[in-house]
Amino acid sequence: MRIYLVRHGDAIARETPGVDSDAERWLTDLGREEAGWTANILKQLGVKPDLILSSPYVRAYQTERSSVGSSGRRRRRKRATT
Repeated sequence: MRIYLVRHGDAIARETPGVDSDAERWLTDLGREEAGWTANILKQLGVKPDLILSSPYVRAYQTERSSVGSSGRRRRRKRATT
């Protein structure tokens, strides 16, 4: 068994108008680019996860979708609750 830990990409500032909680912060353009880099690295390593555990925070979900969730391969996903 192998376990890979992936941290979310760069996210908007906590003080951004209209953002009421830390959980609502989404990825910046840089954060989306970072998630793409992660996707390329995981692809080069041949990583094909059987299970993905993700925080319910918006930025974590966006990173997961961009980095390991875009291969089209069916996976079990579990988003943690706060």
